[in-house]
Parts: sequence; structure tokens; C-alpha cells
Amino acid sequence: MNRLLVLLLSLVCSATHAEVKITRDIHYGPGPEQIVDVYQPDQCRSTPCPVTIWVHGGGWRHGNTSGRRSTDMQTVWAEQGIVMVGINYRLAPRYQHPAQIEDVASAISWVHDNIVQYGGNPNRVSLLGHSAGAHLVALVATNPSYLGAHHLTPKAALANVFPIDTASFDLTRPSRPVERMVKNAFGEDEAVRREASPIWNVVKGGSYPPFYIAATSVRTDAVQTSEELVRKLKEAGTPVEFITMDYPGAGQLMAHAKIAGDLAKVDNRMTQALLSRVLQRP
Repeated sequence: MNRLLVLLLSLVCSATHAEVKITRDIHYGPGPEQIVDVYQPDQCRSTPCPVTIWVHGGGWRHGNTSGRRSTDMQTVWAEQGIVMVGINYRLAPRYQHPAQIEDVASAISWVHDNIVQYGGNPNRVSLLGHSAGAHLVALVATNPSYLGAHHLTPKAALANVFPIDTASFDLTRPSRPVERMVKNAFGEDEAVRREASPIWNVVKGGSYPPFYIAATSVRTDAVQTSEELVRKLKEAGTPVEFITMDYPGAGQLMAHAKIAGDLAKVDNRMTQALLSRVLQRP
């Protein structure tokens, strides 16, 4: 980061906020899409800090970790003393499942192997995703095969999992608004869709990291599938919390965007709860 950017960041942050060094386009795989951005607070250069991996949404078919909303959120979280890692991944329809989830697993493996160099604690890695990203973080945490390919297990590798506002925990019965996106990313094979559904991967006796799930109340499909995943996680003995967020007067798309924007607001009740878990606040 050049000196001018450091100065600008310090001006926009309050006195209690950390300066943040951003390192972009670090490869975790050979493809051009397989890159991460790392946000390193200055305080983490001397003392290892907790890590949160951010997985963007976009219907599995578009988006990136360098968009304005993503960069704002990652900067705000880094200012709280968290090393943020925003990942890009291969997108549909050019790349279908399991390309996206394999990339998420590869990025998690990269973090565990390399994040110490950026001031992060590999034993305190949380996973945060919105929309399609929420589906991906839930899937990698409930299907052990993807992290298993990197000699990791979900419960050991992940301290927290935060899926935010998705209706895609069960791809075998997608809601009408997301059916086309599901078809583009996962095809029409029922067995493939079932394997890619977090709800179908959670079993009694399974071992999963703690979950904190949020959905917008106006998206009844997201609420219903979230409640079903919560039920199955509880039956498996997994710590899990679920909240709904209200946005009076907002339709489904607007509420879906607003909950993503709230991730950058440290005074928001959902964001406060997530930060408290990452930072291990009482």
C-alpha cells in the first residue's frame, strides 16, 4: 500500500480504528479467478488476529470480492482488528458445480497455510457469505469431502460459519426466483443438487462448526430453508443461532441488498453479533 492510501485510510477512520494494509490478487490456485484480497490491520503485524474469509454472492454466476460493497465491509471489519480475506472463485455457467465449492475449499486451505504471514491466526478462522456465498459457506462446512481434499475438517478448520440471506440451502426444491441460477450452476441432475445442498449434508452424529444464520423476514423462502437447516444442525448437536432482519417497506430484492449493506455497519445488531463471535467478546 502506498503512503497516500495509508494517509487516506487513517483520515476516514476514527482514532480507535486501525490502519489497514490491503494486498490484492494473491493466487490460491492457478486460474485467473482463483485469487484473494487480504486486509491486514496494523495491530495484527505484532499480534496474530482472528481471520474472517468473505465469500461474495451473485447467483454463482457474477460478482467479485473487489466490488464497492465488499471492500467497504472488509475494511470496516479489518478496522475492528480482524484479518479479512475476500475470495474470488470460478463462476457459472462457464464453470459448473463443483468448481465454486472446490475453490472455496482451496482458499480456506490457502488461508490455513499462509495467513500467519499477514498477521492472522489460522486457529481462529471464520467464514462469512451472502446470498450464493451463504450457500457456499454452509456447504463447505457441512460436506466434509471438500475440505477433506486438503486434509482439513470443517469443525477443526472453521471457528464460525455465517450464512447471510440465502434460499438455497436445499437445491432440490429451489424457489422460482432462483431456479434458473441453480440450473446454470448445478445442472438438473437431482443427485448433484442433493449433494450440493447443505440441508441434505447435515446428519445426526456429524461434526460441524458453530453457525450463526441470518435472513430477511420478507424472503419467506430464505426463512423457511434457514429454519430447516437450523433444526437439522441442532439435532446434530451443533451450536446454531438464527435471526431474521426486518426492512419495513422493502421488497425482497431491496431487503436482500440491505442486509448485505448492514454487514458494514458495526452498530447493526446482526453485525455486532457476528463481530462478537469472531473477536470472542462476551
